[in-house]
Amino acid sequence: MSVFPGFGGQEFIESTLPKIAAARKFIGTHNLHTQIQVDGGIDSKNGKRIVTAGADILIMGTAFFNSENRQALTQKVKGY
Repeated sequence: MSVFPGFGGQEFIESTLPKIAAARKFIGTHNLHTQIQVDGGIDSKNGKRIVTAGADILIMGTAFFNSENRQALTQKVKGY
């Protein structure tokens, strides 16, 4: 979780990025076959940084459901 659990629409907690990077490093170092999912505060503005930190799967709720053009948003985030 990259927000405080409880309700949607929260801001992404930036201190989550180094934790994602550390998990990615651990996975690589130990040759594990796993993926990192990040859920909470994901939007088109921070998605690239989250993927760059090491996330494989982004879970987007509020940004997706509040988007006027969900297809365009999905394509933008999918392009990272």
